[in-house]
Amino acid sequence: MAEDSFHHVSLASKINKTFLECSICCGPFNDPRSLPCLHPFCCGCLEKWAKTCSKDGTSVSCPLCEKVYRVPEEEGMKGFPAHFLVATLQEHVDVAKQVCICVAVALTSNNDLFKSNFTITILYLKHNLTQHGQKTLE
Repeated sequence: MAEDSFHHVSLASKINKTFLECSICCGPFNDPRSLPCLHPFCCGCLEKWAKTCSKDGTSVSCPLCEKVYRVPEEEGMKGFPAHFLVATLQEHVDVAKQVCICVAVALTSNNDLFKSNFTITILYLKHNLTQHGQKTLE
């Protein structure tokens, strides 16, 4: 079971590195926005990038596929849609990391009361996630 916990942390780290880092700043997404090509970037990174793409900031090229798009006039980069998938995935990875840390603490604890309370909490979470149509980590 401890190995499973560490496997989930490792998987969460791989997901973070592959899907949850901005290609411009190489950091975690901050206000992720999606260009029409569906590549996600931090809103602030897109603003800085647009300044290098056109003198007047009216267009931006995707740093990954190099397609050029007109920047929404009134909203600027905020006019590009928020990247819902990236934001949701980040939330799920953060929860998975917290659960894995709790599992590791429970497995290394010598306190039987802590272990039994932790087991009840995990069973409760599994039941509620299943009731809401969510898959649980096995």
